[in-house]
Amino acid sequence: MTTHYRQLTQGQRYQIEAGLSAAESQASIAKRVGVHPSTISREVRRNSTQNIYKAVSAAHESDARRAGARKFCKPATWLSHHLPVWLKHGMSPE
Repeated sequence: MTTHYRQLTQGQRYQIEAGLSAAESQASIAKRVGVHPSTISREVRRNSTQNIYKAVSAAHESDARRAGARKFCKPATWLSHHLPVWLKHGMSPE
């Protein structure tokens, strides 16, 4: 079973900002937004500047991290076909 992750939307970030401004707990914000409380904690920790969370700057920070992330590279189909055979015969991919 694979886990599918979703990025927070801009609307969810605005809800987080509003909740924090109203001194709501992270657990109640999480329940309202529909995510796990650790998601709120992580979002606030990663995207706060000088202990202030702003939805717009949080989106920019998140976009910058995603742009710098390594891209998934799917191996060539011929390689995925031949590699198990080579390994079975004791050949190393090095």
